[in-house]
Amino acid sequence: MVRMVRLSQGLMRWWSHKSPHLRMYHQWSPPPLTSSQEEVKHHIVDLRSDTVTKPTDGMKKAMMEALLGDDVYREDPTVSELENRMIHLTGKEAALFVPSGTMGNLISSWWYTTSHYSNIS
Repeated sequence: MVRMVRLSQGLMRWWSHKSPHLRMYHQWSPPPLTSSQEEVKHHIVDLRSDTVTKPTDGMKKAMMEALLGDDVYREDPTVSELENRMIHLTGKEAALFVPSGTMGNLISSWWYTTSHYSNIS
């Protein structure tokens, strides 16, 4: 098996598991784009965080008019409305909003592994 590692400044390093002491370096550069890849390149949507985007006037107005509250104390009407909508859609007794799938997985893992009646080995 050959392993490859991309190093800084476009260098590639590879070696075989049979002879890890033998390492070879090669100058790497990406292949040229085809015409279809060039077209896709111009249609890429930038989904970076809001730290690099500037809100429009309409967005600023919506932020200024938004109802505020602390969701931890169930004072945020927007989060409460979202949770109530999920209760209705899923037919469950309650819902909890978490901003990411990772956070949801972490909470559910914690919930199921801290029970006194179960043990994960």
